[in-house]
Amino acid sequence: MEGQHTNTETTSTPEQESTVSHSYIAANDQQMVGNIAVNQGSIAKAVILGLLASVGSAVIWALITVATEYQIGYMALALGFAVGFAVRFGGKGQTPIFGVIGAILAVLGCFLGNYFSVLGFIAKQLEVGVFQALQYAPPNLVVETIFDTAGPIDLLFYALAGYEGFKFGIMPQPEPDLVEVDPPVAPNSQP
Repeated sequence: MEGQHTNTETTSTPEQESTVSHSYIAANDQQMVGNIAVNQGSIAKAVILGLLASVGSAVIWALITVATEYQIGYMALALGFAVGFAVRFGGKGQTPIFGVIGAILAVLGCFLGNYFSVLGFIAKQLEVGVFQALQYAPPNLVVETIFDTAGPIDLLFYALAGYEGFKFGIMPQPEPDLVEVDPPVAPNSQP
């Protein structure tokens, strides 16, 4: 039967088709870079969780700053760490875009921490609530105050927070399983 080819047609059940389509979808969540599958992750989830961590950390930053009347630079590092891990947890991505999201949201969180701190100090000085302080402090005045009081050390900590957000925002690549394989054996050729 040399030279003859037979065409076989396979049929599948709906369960098998479902399995095939799920496998196909799961494979689309990854991109092949060389011989490594890279998880594309979810940018939307990364942004949402990162933004929640950014704003939440900014509120904690402001509460501590107003309570102690001292801005602790290390809070920027903690904020960058928290935002980066939130982006990693939400996005589960292994591409640099998740690091960029983490960095941007970490720097935003630092700015919001300072913004909320200025509002807290205004509220404390006027002996009103924070939301009432918004009436006395328009956003441009608060931003101007932040820039007037910022120094080089603030920029350094903003940059470090951004670095932390970038570094921790990307899901690390899993270590490949190395297995010892036998070298291929050449087939015996018969004349």
